[in-house]
Amino acid sequence: MSFIPPERRSYMRVQLEYPVKCMTPQVIFEGKAINLGLHGLSLLSPVPLEIGTEMAILFSFTPDGDTPFLALAEVIWGEEGEDQNANEGISLGLRFLNLGRQKEALLSFHIHQLALSGYITSTPGPA
Repeated sequence: MSFIPPERRSYMRVQLEYPVKCMTPQVIFEGKAINLGLHGLSLLSPVPLEIGTEMAILFSFTPDGDTPFLALAEVIWGEEGEDQNANEGISLGLRFLNLGRQKEALLSFHIHQLALSGYITSTPGPA
């Protein structure tokens, strides 16, 4: 895996480090979200996954786990390189699938709360 698409974000993303439980039909594992946006997240994964793999992901917006967020996501890019720290994992781009208006509104609210709380943000790029 080594394809990373050009920057095409149209929504703000927040930089963070959240544990994410990932469940595919073949494996269950925990990765680490390194940024989060309205349409997806970047994940450091201990497990290599093919582009197109769908999975359920579960994470919380708070350290105490009081605000769990469950979504279906698809791997849309992956990067595994010699320069990556083996302990960090494989970088994967996940796109949320079929969130629905209620989950999208909840996600948007928490992303903006994180941005207001001082999490580093990246602004939208060219479409």
